[in-house]
Amino acid sequence: PKDSLSGTAALSHDLVEERGELTLDSAAIEFDTLGLSGIFTDWPYDWDIEAGSGSATAGIRWSKSDAGFAYEGTAAITADSVAGRYADIAFLGFDGRLDIELNSEKGVLFEPARFDVALVDVGFPVEDISGTATPSIDESAITVSALSMSVLGGTVNVDPFRYDLNADTNQLMLRASGIQLPLMAGLADLEAVTISGSVSGEIPVTIRGNNGIIDNGNLENDPPGGVIRYGGGAATGVVNDDSQLGIVTRTLRNFEFDSLTSAVDYSQDGDLVLQMRLKGINPDVDPTQPVILNLNVENNVPQMLRSLQATRSIEDVLERQLSK
Repeated sequence: PKDSLSGTAALSHDLVEERGELTLDSAAIEFDTLGLSGIFTDWPYDWDIEAGSGSATAGIRWSKSDAGFAYEGTAAITADSVAGRYADIAFLGFDGRLDIELNSEKGVLFEPARFDVALVDVGFPVEDISGTATPSIDESAITVSALSMSVLGGTVNVDPFRYDLNADTNQLMLRASGIQLPLMAGLADLEAVTISGSVSGEIPVTIRGNNGIIDNGNLENDPPGGVIRYGGGAATGVVNDDSQLGIVTRTLRNFEFDSLTSAVDYSQDGDLVLQMRLKGINPDVDPTQPVILNLNVENNVPQMLRSLQATRSIEDVLERQLSK
């Protein structure tokens, strides 16, 4: 399409002296008019770039000596408001710049690259992602010195880490702050439950292949606490019962907690288990009697995300966000 590709290039090589130079000035592609898959006659991948632009500049010089060809130069690749999809995940507002040094003695070296992503929609929005990363070709690794994002009304910061593409496992430490319990409950579709409050904590993640695993993560409530109100229809018949279920049901009708702690575990199969311990009162039952509750919440995250993704189309997400 017209104006989808632009730029200038100059190439020279002296056959006698066996030296030359390549310069590339503002070579750009506009994905709004030419999606990445549109460049190729047969695009076999389940991902695409559909909006935004990318550009590149470069200056490389080379010469021949008794030791062989020597080269040196620099290049830069820039992404501006890039949007696209990967399977059922949509992303948009990706900005970043990667500066590269080329040297026949040192190889290919990358400067620390700052990047920002406005939104990744995995079924629910992960927003304001930003970080700094440095790739290493020789070591097949990426060193991430900063990474943060907004999730479920709070923030998640990731401790600096090194991601080794050849390693069996990689370790990350996520530090969550101010995650809103109503938004968490909304994802899990907890029937007849309303909840207020927020939680913070540390989530250690082991990445093995394409899977993430969490062992012994922990969350606890932010002061001053919150309220859980459960009005489940199936349990109303036991609300006046003296059984354990009846006592718990009555307590959760209007449970004001000042302490909520939870162990967090996530298996390779995608099963999330929250082992929660709550301390508080039900003022409607006895405002002077502290109550301690132990509750387990289990959910299969891949199934939950597929259910959330099924309620929207990626095209609608991209179109709606890009039109803002």
